[in-house]
Amino acid sequence: MKIGNSFLYLEKTSKSNPERFTRQQIETFLTDQKLITNEYIITESFIDFLCNEKFKLSRIRELFISNPSVNSPAEYDIFTVKRKCPSCNKIEMWKTGKTALLAHIQNQRKNKQDQLLCAPCQKRHDKQERKNYKKGQKELEIKNKVNRRERSESFLNNHLNPECQWNKGTPIWEQINELKSYYQTIDRDEVFWYIRDMPYKDFLKTPYWKAIATHARKKAGWKCQLCSNEGELHVHHPNYDILGKELKHLSELIVLCYACHGKFHNVVKEAIYED
Repeated sequence: MKIGNSFLYLEKTSKSNPERFTRQQIETFLTDQKLITNEYIITESFIDFLCNEKFKLSRIRELFISNPSVNSPAEYDIFTVKRKCPSCNKIEMWKTGKTALLAHIQNQRKNKQDQLLCAPCQKRHDKQERKNYKKGQKELEIKNKVNRRERSESFLNNHLNPECQWNKGTPIWEQINELKSYYQTIDRDEVFWYIRDMPYKDFLKTPYWKAIATHARKKAGWKCQLCSNEGELHVHHPNYDILGKELKHLSELIVLCYACHGKFHNVVKEAIYED
């Protein structure tokens, strides 16, 4: 925008000829607390002028005031901007509210691309944006599916492999966090049925179960939750429906000593026999 003797003008809607203001006159608008009502037509050059960082946004916000003298109350806060579409170069009048107008000025001041397109161009632009969004979502879905497949395979080959071990010295909280991290991004149904199909003795040797069992013992204070014995401690599934879903049911696991664990299973067997 040329500054010199060029005009940065507003057009009076009630006049056939635009009422023009020089740069100095418009600066007076800002410094002398004068107001611009919605009886003016605002030009793009005037908006460019307002985007100059020397003017505080608070003052620009106060600069625009609705005109209560208009016929319809619904038009109190409607301003008219004379603009040229950057896509098709068509000149048109843009009817906009004060909030949208100030948001556009603020975006322009922050060097954001906030182009004022005409209605047909904006419609085509929005259609292309929706198309690009759907394409991006589809690509992201495919990528997530591939990542989930890779993460699942890694989980099965490492955390559910009886021959694998945690790195020596890995804290239990770090082991549990790693399992939870995997659990958010893997195919849970596949893992669930993989565990269900495993021999139970092999399952008890996996890094997955060892981390969960150690976590349960530590939470129980390294004591049997029935008799407080500190001897050999077993971690028991009170309900085998949670087998393979232990990370979602950590609080349901029970820590028992060898004797209490045996008694518990005998009680369950007797109950089943009586039924």
